[in-house]
Amino acid sequence: MIICRRVGCRAGNPSFFILSTRAAACSAVIYFAAMEHVRHIRMASEDDLPRIMELIECGRRKMRAMGNTGQWTGGEPRVEVVMGDIEDGNSYLVTEDGIAVATFAFAEGPDITYGEIYDGRWIDDTMPYHVIHRIASAPGTRGILKLILDWGSRITNNIRIDTHR
Repeated sequence: MIICRRVGCRAGNPSFFILSTRAAACSAVIYFAAMEHVRHIRMASEDDLPRIMELIECGRRKMRAMGNTGQWTGGEPRVEVVMGDIEDGNSYLVTEDGIAVATFAFAEGPDITYGEIYDGRWIDDTMPYHVIHRIASAPGTRGILKLILDWGSRITNNIRIDTHR
């Protein structure tokens, strides 16, 4: 677990926080001094499935608004895939002040998606790795990818994430 504690505050300057880690990072709590909101990453459960699918729909709409008409089409990602992530312990939610604002899958490799890479290669194809899939967030939410990468980097030093052409 990541522990956050407040350190110092001078007149006219906002407080800031130090993050420290205990054992394996299973969850993360990040305090944003300027916004005074708390973001937490937690494993999703079956009860979270409706909210996860809402967030995925938000992601789909965001992609369409930005001109991406080729990704997450035809009902992808399907409920069955997301449910599989949950059952395998690979589905996570980012909550802000207790409200789920983003979702993603984080799984240990190898991942069949990366069995063959076109027009490129991994820097190190021999090390164990984790993958990030299916990131989606609520409208107006910022900083989610950085939060996820910071969190994942406390678990592994080799993360693979793909982009869509």
